[in-house]
Amino acid sequence: MLVTDFDPLKIKRRWKSGVLEDTELGVHEVDAHNIIPCWITSGKQEYAAYTIRPKIHRLLPRYLKEYPTLTKQVSPLEIETVDWSKVYNNLNLDAEVKEIEWLKPGEREALKMMNYFIKEKLGGYTENRNNPAIDALSNLSPYLHFGQLSAQRVALEVKKIKCKNGV
Repeated sequence: MLVTDFDPLKIKRRWKSGVLEDTELGVHEVDAHNIIPCWITSGKQEYAAYTIRPKIHRLLPRYLKEYPTLTKQVSPLEIETVDWSKVYNNLNLDAEVKEIEWLKPGEREALKMMNYFIKEKLGGYTENRNNPAIDALSNLSPYLHFGQLSAQRVALEVKKIKCKNGV
């Protein structure tokens, strides 16, 4: 079985269609980027945020749940070890493009950035997010985009803070 992640972008839908044309496997699509799967949130293309927000808020109690505890899985398959240095050396990288210094990759760094945002910036986010002179943004987008942090984890952590504060 092939499991794919839902993405509404045309280019990614085109890529997925190309892969699906060349496979005989069963395919299952999930929506791992959103707390509520898009096809459940709304059956139509929404034209404004204010039309979809009530639908999301109505469904949050059903979907915004803590993750179950993971158990270690034992694979019956022999899995080859990957030589990551060989993979890296075969990448066609542009050495002129410098590394981003303010952003560190990985789940651990994503959680650090999330916790920093919640503790230091969340309180003024609503008022300051559109002011370019103030460092008010969460800086979580890269972590969310590349799957190192989930929107559900962020929402659950913010919800914990709000519950402690009685909000």
